[in-house]
Amino acid sequence: MRAFLLGCGAAGLLALASPAAAQQWVDVRTGQRVNSAPIVGGTADLQSQGRLIVATPDSTDPTRAFDSVTGRNFVFDRRRCQWIDSATGVATNSAPIVGGNADLQAQGRLIGATPDATDATRAFDSVTGRNFALDRRPCQQQPAMPPPPPPPVRTDGSTGALPRETRAAGFYVGLGARWFNENSIDIGLATATVGYAFNPNVALEGELSLGVINETNDNGTFRDSTGIQWGAIPFLVGRLPVSDQVALFGRAGYGWRRFEVSVQAPGVNASTASTEGLLAFGGGVEVAVSDRSALRLGYTREEYDNGSAADSFGLSYTLRLGRPAG
Repeated sequence: MRAFLLGCGAAGLLALASPAAAQQWVDVRTGQRVNSAPIVGGTADLQSQGRLIVATPDSTDPTRAFDSVTGRNFVFDRRRCQWIDSATGVATNSAPIVGGNADLQAQGRLIGATPDATDATRAFDSVTGRNFALDRRPCQQQPAMPPPPPPPVRTDGSTGALPRETRAAGFYVGLGARWFNENSIDIGLATATVGYAFNPNVALEGELSLGVINETNDNGTFRDSTGIQWGAIPFLVGRLPVSDQVALFGRAGYGWRRFEVSVQAPGVNASTASTEGLLAFGGGVEVAVSDRSALRLGYTREEYDNGSAADSFGLSYTLRLGRPAG
């Protein structure tokens, strides 16, 4: 099986030997051009043989290569006669392809000869005894390829891959639950959120809530119930990404809640409701679960116009609408 895999790899290398391939290197003894590939690493065994690991060029387009271990994509730029990292736009050193083995081919990788430490235009493969020289003339004779796309730019001016949880401007929605516990009174709410992010750090959102669990006391002859009918609070939200998947957030707003208290006893069946204005503020953590969605865990303090206050904890799932950025 190992011989079969190595044979397939050799056939693949020969198939790449076409005018369209990225052929920077020449076999000094035969004058034959050799396909090149971007260097992506090495192992102690290979380095002892004067060899390195290179990414495998695409079988249908040898001017492109992909390293499945690191997830890096490369494109061969004929204007510069160099391999370019597609994500960063940075030139990457190359090596002449000299073979492969079953373990590397299973990872989508091949073996390259190591360029000379003092003269990067020369390379030597001690296993086969082949010498190679770098020749950029074929690139100058080929039509120039368009440059690779620039790396994405974040709002802070830095470059590089965008976070997994894309925090670009746009609308988002959320569904969740909120739990109040104040003075031994437990009340549960279902919540729905609609918001708009202006940038990765600032958003406006509105939270609507409906009461689903009331605090009830029932001794058989006397029953009272305290709950919230609904709530509506617009928030200004500030966000601080701390990693590609995690962001801290804080929010503050002014809104309203509709409270209801009912009493049932022999000969008595009464209820009363009131709407209270409130100042709400708090914060929490948001963890991305995909490019467009996240789980949010937060704490909110509500201080009502009548002088009372309550604390609550909420868990919600948010989904960014439209096409994700990056």
